[in-house]
Amino acid sequence: MDTASPFVSDVVSVRLQVHAPKGVEVELPRLESLPKELHVSSVSRSGPNTNADGSQAELSFKLDVLLAGKYELPAMAVQYREMGESVWTTAETEPVSLEFRSLLGDNPDEFQPKPNPGPTTMPRGPLPWLALTAILGMVGLLGAAAWFVRARWSHRPKPVPMISAYRKAMDAIHRIDLAGWLERGDVDRFYTELSGVIRHYIEDRFTLRAPEQTTEEFLQELATRPVLASDQRLALANFLEQCDLVKFARMQPTTTQDQTALRAAREFVEATRDDTVLVAC
Repeated sequence: MDTASPFVSDVVSVRLQVHAPKGVEVELPRLESLPKELHVSSVSRSGPNTNADGSQAELSFKLDVLLAGKYELPAMAVQYREMGESVWTTAETEPVSLEFRSLLGDNPDEFQPKPNPGPTTMPRGPLPWLALTAILGMVGLLGAAAWFVRARWSHRPKPVPMISAYRKAMDAIHRIDLAGWLERGDVDRFYTELSGVIRHYIEDRFTLRAPEQTTEEFLQELATRPVLASDQRLALANFLEQCDLVKFARMQPTTTQDQTALRAAREFVEATRDDTVLVAC
């Protein structure tokens, strides 16, 4: 294994080598029993390759996860037997602990937007408060009466123009590309607007409350709903984390990273396109 403490955006390479003496055949482990939180890709098996001491077989694969946290790669069973024997014997590897770290540090919530605390409470004197309540009540009644008259005599409202969630998002990304924020050095505005487009697209496309949630909360909800393929979830997590690092951790991205973020936004919208999902313009 190339590292035991990767970041959440890293892909970990795992390699298992089995050396067997002469006259012993080996069956490499299967990976179906790995936890679903560990996304496995690039599985490769080689061997057995014979040499003077016996034979060697190798299993390699890559691991990645969607959320930061502690995971365990469970023991993997290797089967072996003497040539000509019918019964297999099993040998197991030791479990391996993995801790995928967040790029935002040990307290990622510190970098997330904080909710508006709201207005402070006004002092409530008995008579002024009663008078204010009465005035507000009268204004409310007058407003309701005026609305009733307008609604009764006005014409039926015109239909709201509709557009596909895909087209709305792609048009918004195109406007961001032409806005010139990067050229003027307004990197924070660029990433804020770009991540906002993707969050609203996800809300329109999949009815997820992405704009109101922090990145961690949103990814946790997304992990429980099978609306995206694993590679799409990973690409989205990497994109949002990149935007958060710029917005909240004040990371200074390179020009290449800026263009990669723009391309990732377009590719995600394109990969999840559904022209039948319509929203207001």
